Amino acid sequence: MRKRLTDLTSVLLVMVLILAGCGGHTEESSSQKKETGDKGSICTPKGVFPIVKEGEEVTLTVTVHNKNTDDYENNVFTKYLEEQTGVRLKFNVLNHVDSEEQFNIMMTSGDYTDIILGLDIPRAEQTMYAQDGMLIPLNDLYATYGDGIKAAIKEYGSEEEIIAYLSLNDGNMYGITNFVESFHTKAKNKMWIYKPWLDTLGLEVPQTTEEFYHVLKAFKEQDPNGNGIADEVPLAGAAKGWETQVDKFLMNAFAFNNTSGRDNLYLDGNTVYASFNTEGWRQGIEYMHQLYNEGLIAPESCTQDSKQLKLMGESEVPILGAAAAGAVSEFTQVNGDSGRWLEYVPVPILEGPTGRRKNIYNETAFDQYRAYITDRCKHPDVAFRVIDFLLREDVNRMAQYGIEGTDWRHAEDGEQGLDGKQGVIKIMQTPERNTTWAQSIPELQPLSFRIGRVFDLPHIESILYRATKEHYLPYAADDGEMLPRDLIYPEDVATELVDLQTNIKTYVDEMLVRFVFNDADIKKDWDNYLQELENIGLKRYIEIVQDAYNQRYGK
Repeated sequence: MRKRLTDLTSVLLVMVLILAGCGGHTEESSSQKKETGDKGSICTPKGVFPIVKEGEEVTLTVTVHNKNTDDYENNVFTKYLEEQTGVRLKFNVLNHVDSEEQFNIMMTSGDYTDIILGLDIPRAEQTMYAQDGMLIPLNDLYATYGDGIKAAIKEYGSEEEIIAYLSLNDGNMYGITNFVESFHTKAKNKMWIYKPWLDTLGLEVPQTTEEFYHVLKAFKEQDPNGNGIADEVPLAGAAKGWETQVDKFLMNAFAFNNTSGRDNLYLDGNTVYASFNTEGWRQGIEYMHQLYNEGLIAPESCTQDSKQLKLMGESEVPILGAAAAGAVSEFTQVNGDSGRWLEYVPVPILEGPTGRRKNIYNETAFDQYRAYITDRCKHPDVAFRVIDFLLREDVNRMAQYGIEGTDWRHAEDGEQGLDGKQGVIKIMQTPERNTTWAQSIPELQPLSFRIGRVFDLPHIESILYRATKEHYLPYAADDGEMLPRDLIYPEDVATELVDLQTNIKTYVDEMLVRFVFNDADIKKDWDNYLQELENIGLKRYIEIVQDAYNQRYGK
């Protein structure tokens, strides 16, 4: 973490930035704003939302993950939040890439904080932590202090139905959800291919797994970068990065492969099945193994992270033909000097040998929990009011997009959003690092807002919007395969379910890597793989999930 600024410098910096966003507005009281319909400014004056009484001092410990922010202590938004609420914050920052593993260690050791932000704890794990008393129920706090959250819920429908959806089997809500409808994450499985190489070799963007194979082979054998050296990497991914695992895109041409879940369970009618023990899964592994065996997939794909993948994408001489990633920013430098981020185009969902051409559809509203309060918290009312404060529209905009008037402004008449309609806000610049909290809090971004953002083009968001609309959502039909996210698991099976889920996922992931990258022979070892899944408890795992589905949906 960078050296702290002196107290005086820190105060001056915060005051300058906050005043820059005020734009000379005269502030009204909360009641006046309600009467006039004015949504107010980012610069809510000190004292409008005091959570801690004058003369009192409350410090809350907060776990967050590093997502485009690495100094929370000296962060501009942190200073603003503390100034407005009177609450002091101390942070435990998890590495974004390894946040899940670090979180599990933290909870297991018992050394956790008052508040947990930005991490999506699945319902089964919530049930387990709630049963152990580690997460506290939020219903009463919500009823008393949840004005911001209640306003957010009204944007989406019935308060009663949404609270029921977010609650566990004991009727309590233990986490505050994300209020986001992200267009490009409705279909996160994406692949990008280097268009200049296609043009050089006279090739079209592939539409099938067979065509994709032949394109990669041409990249390897026909020297598309023209340097006379066999240095081309036809396809690469990363083990750690946003949707950078090559199987997440390729496997869906052969079998259901849910990148949003940990389990790869799916529905056929009203029956729950696993996809990782199917014939389609085996064929998908054989296809990826063929690519690897012929030198078409970089072996580093199963070990490197997205930073190392980006070194491939931004090499001095272009060497990367195609990359699996949720966005081109995972393997190129957006707005970088090379301009290479503009030269990769999307590969649509590929059609597999059996005719399967289907992507996973993610219903993004309420798809992640983002805030929890633990039993370590001595001031749960204060903690909840801080979380609720974060879901005020003006505060949430500042936390996500920075200073109004400097980093963003309201769209003017005629300025178009991503969907070509009248825009909502104009993004003026990317906030300076450690100005915002990025995606570390519950976000308030309905679809009308997300696609109503105005950007100077070209922009990564416009690229993702167009790619998703034209190449991915058409194959991401919500046709009943997706297992509902709102399944509730009884307390007496929650721990068993988490253990089974963890052990099975670990084994499936391990064997996929071994099968694809030559450490295991799928022709000889497939039957042993299936038997080991049964030994671990696959039948019991599916049985627990099926019971929860039947209970929830009365099937």
